[in-house]
Parts: sequence; C-alpha cells; structure tokens
Amino acid sequence: MPSAPIRRSPPIWAKCCGPWGVVTKPRRLGVRQAATIRATKSWRRRSSASNPSGYRLRVVFRRLFLLALALAISGCVLQPSRPKDSRDPLRPPRAAIVSFNVEGRLSVRQGENRHHVSLNWRHSAEADELFLSGPFGQGLAELHRDAGGARLLTADRLSASASDWEDLSAQVFGSPLPLSNLPRWLLADLPDTVITRRDEQGRPAAAAAEGWRIDYLDYESAAPGALPTLVEFRRDDLELRLKVDLWSLE
Repeated sequence: MPSAPIRRSPPIWAKCCGPWGVVTKPRRLGVRQAATIRATKSWRRRSSASNPSGYRLRVVFRRLFLLALALAISGCVLQPSRPKDSRDPLRPPRAAIVSFNVEGRLSVRQGENRHHVSLNWRHSAEADELFLSGPFGQGLAELHRDAGGARLLTADRLSASASDWEDLSAQVFGSPLPLSNLPRWLLADLPDTVITRRDEQGRPAAAAAEGWRIDYLDYESAAPGALPTLVEFRRDDLELRLKVDLWSLE
C-alpha cells in the first residue's frame, strides 16, 4: 500500500500574510544582530516601565520636533518669496525725504577682520540715533549726533565724543567713515556727476564719491522711486555692507 504524501505546513510568514498577501521571505539575522535587537527592546521596556512619565515626555518632545520640522519645511515650500511689484510701495521723491527710520544688518570688513551687527537708525536733519546690537539682541553700542557733536557709548560703559561723525569714527575705528553723507547715499539721492551706472528703471546702480565706491545691489521693489535694500560701500580694504529690512519714512 503506497504511503500517503507528507503534507508540510506553510511557513509562518505565509500564515501571517494569508493567501492574498505578498509573501516575502524574511532576512535571517545573525546571532549578534538578534542579541542586540533583544537587548534594545528589553532596555526600552524597562526604561518605559521604570520612568513612564519621562518616556512619555520624550515621545511628546520627539513628536513636537517632527511637527515643527514639517511646518518649517512646508512653510518654505508653500510661501515662496514675494516677487517685486512695481506698484508697491509708493515713495516720495528721494530729495524730499528728510527723516527716516531704518532697521537692518550691517557687515564691516577690514582686511581679514569681519564684524556683523544689527542696526536701528533714526535719522533727521537735526539729529541721528544709531543702536547696534548682536545676533541675540544684546545691545553693543549707541551713537548719537546733534548740535552738540557726536557721541558713542558702548555696553561696557565706554564712551567717546567728537565734533562730528567723521572725527568720531576716526577715533573709534582708526579711519573716518562717511557718516555725514551716509543718509543721502543710503537713499540713493546722488548728483548725476557721481553716478557711474544706472539700472533698467533709471535708478543708481553704482557711484563713486569722495574715494568711496557705492554699489546698489537691490531695491525694495521694481518701482523707479523704490528705496535701496542692499548697499555696499568700499574704499581700499574697508567694506561696509548694509542690508535694510525695513524702511519707515516720517
């Protein structure tokens, strides 16, 4: 009598997947890998059981971090930079601007030395107030100008004074800076004799005045009367680069 065929039970992964599942043979783990996985799972169980509140906090912080990262990425994707609009904003003629307030960032390079500060500058015909701060908002120095002269006060309570901006900058930096002319230069309010190049809208793109080379690298919009937002001043090995984040006209 012939013996009955031997029926072999399906492997365990086929039982789990069922007849409609995609059967994929699992990869064999080495002895060392399996021991490492068992030890890791055991440590996680002990850690969560011995300190359940700490484990939950870690899970919450991890989820919050991933959520913040996802929001940051989606913000970068969903909020592209706004294109320049030739109608926005509407500014008065440059020569008519007497007072302004500027918030931005200033980079100073001389030779191999570089310094970066945040700048808040309130200017009028009678006075100037400049507040310089570090990357985390800590105050570094204040500069003031009025009819009595120019003064500098640092966060360490060191002070200096002079009759005007140029003398003060020569005392402090070792080289006079064009601070008296800087308001008009920053507004791109320049005589035609010093403008060396204009852009497509007829605005100053480059100029040369009093030994300084001035480059207007960006404006706030495509309008002919728009104000500069990125200006570079250079003379010899000294370079000033001013990025304006906000113009406020008074």
